[in-house]
Amino acid sequence: MPHALWTLWVLGTIISLFKEGAPDQASSLTCDPPEICDGHSRSLISIPSGLMATMKSLDLSNNKIAYVSNSDLRACVNLKALRLGSNNIDTIEEDSFFSLGSLEYLDLSYNLLPNLSASWFRPLTSLNFLNLLGNPYKTLGKTSLFSHLTNLRILKVGHSYHFTEIQEKDFVGLTVLKELEIDASNLQKYGPNSLQVIQNISHLILHMKQPAFLPEIVVDLVSSLEHLELRDTHLGTFRFSKVSTNETKTIKKFTFRNVEITDESFNEMVKLLNYGSDILDVEFDSCTLDGVGDFDPAMDTNKDGQPALAQVLIDWPENYLCDSPSHVRGQRVQDTHLSASECHRVALVSAVCCTLFLLLLLAGVLCHRFHGLWYMKMMWAWLQAKRKPKRAPQRDLCYDAFVSYSEQDSHWVENLMVQELEHFNPPFKLCLHKRDFVPGKWIIDNIIDSIEKSHKTIFVLSENFVKSEWCKYELDFSHFRLFDENNDAAILVLLEPLEKKAIPQRFCKLRKIMNTKTYLEWPSDETQQAGFWLNLRTAIKS
Repeated sequence: MPHALWTLWVLGTIISLFKEGAPDQASSLTCDPPEICDGHSRSLISIPSGLMATMKSLDLSNNKIAYVSNSDLRACVNLKALRLGSNNIDTIEEDSFFSLGSLEYLDLSYNLLPNLSASWFRPLTSLNFLNLLGNPYKTLGKTSLFSHLTNLRILKVGHSYHFTEIQEKDFVGLTVLKELEIDASNLQKYGPNSLQVIQNISHLILHMKQPAFLPEIVVDLVSSLEHLELRDTHLGTFRFSKVSTNETKTIKKFTFRNVEITDESFNEMVKLLNYGSDILDVEFDSCTLDGVGDFDPAMDTNKDGQPALAQVLIDWPENYLCDSPSHVRGQRVQDTHLSASECHRVALVSAVCCTLFLLLLLAGVLCHRFHGLWYMKMMWAWLQAKRKPKRAPQRDLCYDAFVSYSEQDSHWVENLMVQELEHFNPPFKLCLHKRDFVPGKWIIDNIIDSIEKSHKTIFVLSENFVKSEWCKYELDFSHFRLFDENNDAAILVLLEPLEKKAIPQRFCKLRKIMNTKTYLEWPSDETQQAGFWLNLRTAIKS
């Protein structure tokens, strides 16, 4: 027995702690004044209990409520506004709104209701505003939902994807609406005269991705609608066949919002406007013409007492001629087809400028990446060198010879050649890049100036020479001045056996000279080296 009592005490403690940690959800509401309660965005998973009869406005939008039971709102007999939008509601019991006879505003938009029931709305005889947008129902049910809502003035229904059918009985019982919004973006079936049952609609907002049923809807509403607003529609394939009607035209305003229009569909749209009254206002907002916008032809025609648009464009486009551009002046509008560049010259120029800018940007990046600016500068120096006189005046010669060699062969040049030539009597004056190039001067300019100021140019050829980038530049800047003059200004010294195919193909004249003229070859036998130096000194003096 004591053990049982101890167990009951523990269970009681746990329950009391749970109640303390999870207070009544009604405390999540903010009521100021007491009859207006706000509980939106509170992460509520159900309608709070303990709601008072004095409550007149209840906002539970943007929560996680999934279920509405018969008892949740039973006490709210004076409630006038109920907002349950943007929840997860997928089930509403049949008599959930039974006590809400005073309700004037009901928002059930953007929930998960797969079906709608007429029993929900039957008690709501005072309802003025009803929003059912964004729920995944395919139709508005098997029976008329709104037949008892005699005071309803604003109605919003449909879904951008799931709502596919408007039936003849959907709006039975409705006579006057200030605003009717239908999201029929994926409409696949329209029952004949479905909207004609409403005797007067001040403003119809129609979301239609494809306007297949738009002509039927307009004909049904030609004598009962004042303002037609078309949203999110592509009129590329729109065709409107004229239908004769003897009914009085009441449409006074057309609004096209976020509508894609083409040249062909614009002609059809003008036919549509003929179903408006003589006093007609046309508004375009965020529309495009052939993919280019913002399209706004400024068609408000009656603000200053001007003739209505339907009057101005009688028999469009059969009896209208082009005035510009000049090469199509006088042609019939319907027979004229201008290219995209003529119709959208500003867009074309903008596209060309953007393309040029991107190409210049790409060229700049590539030049930076591959040192293009340096190569361009080198080419300019090469062209300048080519245009200079072929022979420098004798008084401008400062050196007997300019020596072009690879850095890896510098030991032979500096320790053997320089010693043999510059210490000979009389001495020869050699130009070496290490010693005689002007500091701070661009290296290409140094090469060109040194070659021009030297009586001869000695190329110390080796495997290292043909692999050296700078030696290639020296050959590049010298071979057209030295070899094109048909003189002996170039002295070729083979420091080691070198196959002619090892010389780059672009130095074809150097190959030719090696094939046709004698060159000096450094002997490995010391007894023959004296003869080599004698021949070299003779070649320099010549």
